[in-house]
Order: sequence, then structure tokens, then C-alpha cells
Amino acid sequence: SIGTNSISFGTLSDASYSNCTITVTDSAGNASTALSVNTFVIDITAPTVSSVSSSNTDGYFGIGDNVTITVTANENLYVNNSSGNPRIQLETGTNDQYANYVGGSSTGTLSFLYTVQSGDNSSDLDYKATDSLSANSGTIRDNATNNATLTLPSPGATGSLGVNKAISIDGIAPTFSSVYPTDNQSNVSRSDNMSVTFSEAMDNTSVTTNTANTSCSGSIQVSSDNFNTCVQMSSAPTASNSNKSFAVDPSSNLSYSTTYKMRVTTGVRDNVGNTLSSQYQTTIGFTTHDAPWAGTQQFGTTLDDVGQGIAVDSSGNIYVTGHTKGALDGSIIGGEDIFLVKYTASGGRQWTKQLGSPTGHDDLGYGVGVDSSGNAYVAGYTVGAVDGSNKGVNSPGYGKSDIFLVKYNSSGT
Repeated sequence: SIGTNSISFGTLSDASYSNCTITVTDSAGNASTALSVNTFVIDITAPTVSSVSSSNTDGYFGIGDNVTITVTANENLYVNNSSGNPRIQLETGTNDQYANYVGGSSTGTLSFLYTVQSGDNSSDLDYKATDSLSANSGTIRDNATNNATLTLPSPGATGSLGVNKAISIDGIAPTFSSVYPTDNQSNVSRSDNMSVTFSEAMDNTSVTTNTANTSCSGSIQVSSDNFNTCVQMSSAPTASNSNKSFAVDPSSNLSYSTTYKMRVTTGVRDNVGNTLSSQYQTTIGFTTHDAPWAGTQQFGTTLDDVGQGIAVDSSGNIYVTGHTKGALDGSIIGGEDIFLVKYTASGGRQWTKQLGSPTGHDDLGYGVGVDSSGNAYVAGYTVGAVDGSNKGVNSPGYGKSDIFLVKYNSSGT
């Protein structure tokens, strides 16, 4: 018929077609003049993802650090995020975070940005599953408007983020683990070092203290006046325990009978830059031992009291043993009793213990020793039955003298 006509072709394969002409022939066999056709492209195949990687170098990333994830396809992709922004769900521990689309439209590689959050953790960052890439109400298409197939390589397989890159995520802030001297510890030596232990290895350049004067500076501070001034240290903190523990050494001995507090500031950080979650400070502090005692201490009863042995423990406490005919601790047990008295390092009497035979025989303490736990051991001899029975051979009225050994803990029990 005369006028506008349409021509239908068979299915064409995906390709770019150029230099094409169309010739038509009527029913009488008359052929038309060849009609040139502009170059055209047939594309009905959806683009696919070939690889996932990152533009960041391999390494460790901490809280607040940015990681750019790149998704490469087999052709250029075009993103429309006016209704929703495409994203990739990552495997980041308890809470799986998202990397959100930030650019790359009209190229073969799209970029997604992930910012490390507190609590994130991964030894080798990867996405969660093959369906982790989502258009999220936006569109990802090729130039022919075919929606992209968003299936990713399997996590851990060739082409995946985990295989292409070695990115470790550490969103766990370091915490304080322990301190020496401990909070409320007493009788601390004036020459002791102080130490702090953290939950993980720390960047030792961030663990500092004041070595110049008595101002409160540095990340480890020790003070006896609520941090108006601080103890000057002899040198920078000494690291141990794989950079988890740090000790500081005062430039001179601490004062006698003084309470000191310790503070660890949020200036300390781990090896990826995560800072201490909150400042630590001892509540009560530690107290140094009393000044050494010099002078005379005398006590006794109206009867004979004889000191025979003396010992000093690691805290300077003094133990004296001997024998008495009186009642040093309030009552007389035998004819002559063993006694043990404990003094503090400053000469104050803490407690007195008296032991004897209820049969009225003599029991004499002659020597005392102290172990590392503060237990005291008294030795001597008895003609009675300190532990209930005389071990010697009885003679009329009395048995022969026996050796005795008695142990007391640091409280006198």
C-alpha cells in the first residue's frame, strides 16, 4: 500500500550493526532504491559482576577509618540513586555494616564506602554473601537499560574481596586490665615501680609519662594530691608482655605513709589507633609504708617477761617471741608461757599471742621466723603439754622437756 509501512526482522544477536541498507520489492518485482540505516546496537544481556576489591592498601583499620570497596563489572554501569542508594553488606562481626555507593556511574567500576564502627571486627574483610550487593530501591543498569545481575563471587572464592585484598578490621577499643599497686593496697615500698596492663598490644609511642617536672602530663600519671601535681618519672614507660604492660619508675623514692592515685588517660591507643574507651583512675589509691621506726618499745607485766627472738617481714613488721610469767594478752595459762607480739614497721603494737600448758608447766619461746606470706613460726621447748600431751618420758610430777613449733598467720591466728 502507498504510505508508511513497517518491516519486521528476525531476531538479531547482541552486536553493533553498521553499513546496513534496506531494499524492498513490490508484488510486480520492482525493487526500491536501497535505504541506508544508521548504525544501531542490539543489547538485551544483563551486565554481571566480575570482581570485588578495594582501593585501600592491605593493612589494619580502626574505628573511624574509611575503606573503599570497588565492584567491577563486564561493562559500564549506570547508577540512579535518586530513590535509594545501592550498598554492599559486609561481614564485620556481631553487627554487619554496609558499604554505601559513592561513585563510578558510567564506568566499569563502582565504588562503595565503609567506615569502621566501634565493635566491628574482621581478620580478613569480606562481604556477607553472594547476594550482599543490593540496588536498595535505586537502579544499576547498562547503557541499554538492562538491570545488572548483582550476584557477587562467593566470599572467600576467586574474585571476592577477601581473596583480592588483606584488610583487617579492628573496631574493638582497648580497655584497662590491671594496675600495680592495686587500688587500696597498703604498705607499698617507696621504691616500687608502678605498672599498667591493657587488654591488647598498644602503640608504645602513645604510652607516655612526665619525666621533666611535677606537672600532670603524659598518659600514665601518679599523684598524691588529686592530680594537682604528679610524680616525676625517671624515664619513659617500659613495655613488656608484648606491649600490653607498661611500667613507670619514679625519679626518686615516694614519700612515707602517703596515698597515691594512678590515672591512665584516653591518650593511649592500640596499634590501629583505637583509643582507650574511657579514662581510668584508681578510686582509693595505694599507700606507702610507714617511716622506719627508731626508738624503744617496752611492755610487760608485774612478773618476769623475757624476749628471746626477733624477726622482720618484707613489709617491715616486727615479731618478738620469748616467755612470760604474767598475762601479756590478758590471761596466764601455765607456770611460764610462750608469747609472740607483732609490731608495725613504725613500732605500733598490732597484737599479742600467749600460749602455754594448762598444767602449770613452763613453756619457753626462743626463736621466731617469718615466711613470704607473713606467717610466723615460733620454736622453743616445753615441759608441759602445749599441744595436749607431753612427748617425753614421764618422771614423778613432770615429764622431760619437749621441742615445740607453732605457726601463726599474719593476723595472729
